Amino acid sequence: MANKINKNTLNTLVKIKKLEHSEIEITGEIPAELFDKNRIQAFKNLSKNVELPGFRKGHIPENILTTHLSEKVILEEMAEITIGAEYRNIITENSLEPLGRPEINITKMAPGNPLAFIMKVVVLPEIILTNYKKIAKEIYAKKWQKEIEVTDKEVEDAILEIRKRNATQRKHTKESEASLQKDNGKQEKEGDLKKEVSEKKSDETDLPKFDDAFVKQFGDFKDVADFTDALKQNILFEKQQRESDKIRLEMLEKIISSSQIDLPRVIIEAELDKMMAQIKIDIERMGIKFDEYIKHLKKTEEDIRKDAEKDAEKRAKIQLILNKISIEEKIIAPEKVVEEQTEMLFKQYPEAEEERVKVYVETLITNQKVFEFLETQ
Repeated sequence: MANKINKNTLNTLVKIKKLEHSEIEITGEIPAELFDKNRIQAFKNLSKNVELPGFRKGHIPENILTTHLSEKVILEEMAEITIGAEYRNIITENSLEPLGRPEINITKMAPGNPLAFIMKVVVLPEIILTNYKKIAKEIYAKKWQKEIEVTDKEVEDAILEIRKRNATQRKHTKESEASLQKDNGKQEKEGDLKKEVSEKKSDETDLPKFDDAFVKQFGDFKDVADFTDALKQNILFEKQQRESDKIRLEMLEKIISSSQIDLPRVIIEAELDKMMAQIKIDIERMGIKFDEYIKHLKKTEEDIRKDAEKDAEKRAKIQLILNKISIEEKIIAPEKVVEEQTEMLFKQYPEAEEERVKVYVETLITNQKVFEFLETQ
């Protein structure tokens, strides 16, 4: 973004200067008539927070209110109203995309005089992409050359793992039933206890037989062969998905390394916030309190955050690049699909903010469409 000076439609003189890390400095001077006309609104706003005997809040006459408020307080309220309105105009007319609230410093403020200010704000960073289509074509050419297969050993290992999980579940069920009987006050003889211990040991070592009856409990499978074939297809799909993710990451990393992205700190911090929130959810799903988890690791939350910083920076750059490509190629998520998936997800998480769910869904769908576009280059 080049530094520039212009006048907006309201004749406010504005100078925009580019700083480091996607921050800009806006120097402006608002005409006195625009500043002074907000005095009435300033009194209305201020009167809402002043209590005087015989008057309702928000309905105190100006001549009475001025005896209870300093001129500085009145001017500051006028400035806030005036700059707020002008800031929106500046953003719109200069096609800026701010990230967060601006830092405002008023440099001149007096009745009958122009209102001068300097504000700083971080905006969406400029991204200069290289030939991403060429990079995608080179990377995806490797994918089509590699044939993915499922070995007999992979299928056998998966079946063994399923049998082990089934045995563990049966053991836990028996232990729960035994605990329930104990809680109900039922007494067991020593011989019965020995038998129960013996059965538990047997459950830990013996695995269920892999036969037609066993596989039918997992779905509508005719026999072992039918189940094994479905399992093999599932393993193949997972391997293909992992390979696809690997190829995508390789492509994105190459695009990142050859592109120019001046990533602002505020974006990294926002990504870290999301990552930390997800880490806490994942830990608590395992039945562990986050405080206990970091105590066990002998780390603080700040340590965990610092460890995740490089990953957060990469994630932020990836999303910015995907956004940029979607704009360049005019790729958008179909509105109907977004609405349908938003509704489905919102039903699962009714406590979530619907607009945020919609943005999340729209981003996922758009990202997928960008990848599909790149795969065809």
